[in-house]
Amino acid sequence: MRESKICTICKIDKKFKEFRKLKIRKTKVSGWKAADGSKRYSQCIKCESNEMSLRYRKNPYHQLFYTIKRRAEQKGIKFTLTKDDIKELFANRPKVCPILGIEIKYSELNVKKSLTDNSPSVDRLIPDKGYTKNNVSIISNLANRIKQDATVDQIEKVYKFLKNLK
Repeated sequence: MRESKICTICKIDKKFKEFRKLKIRKTKVSGWKAADGSKRYSQCIKCESNEMSLRYRKNPYHQLFYTIKRRAEQKGIKFTLTKDDIKELFANRPKVCPILGIEIKYSELNVKKSLTDNSPSVDRLIPDKGYTKNNVSIISNLANRIKQDATVDQIEKVYKFLKNLK
């Protein structure tokens, strides 16, 4: 059992706690045995996170499809999108958020927070109509959080309240 290991990606010798534990599975995944007796991945957590982020940026459609589908099921919302619909949506995404006018872009690699205000986000134009091809668009994550499930009346009340603070 070892206290440290050289990461297979960054080639830096790191303490075993900087490597994620392997979950016991039926399939055999190679790893190494750490000082605490656990089996660990050969890539450090930071490198593993960067690899996943790069993979997601190259092809986010699969993960987005299942994330949105699960969210729709949890909320009992209509979901008729296909992976191709999501791919087309992202291929035609705006460079600037149509609501806030801020640049839509992915966060930098090697940052702790991967989702930023500028990150692209799938929005239901009319929330009650669900995730359907003609009811979704890409906006900034910030705009989507502001909009979320609020009604026009609720957003208007917040606007009036904030405007009167000046």
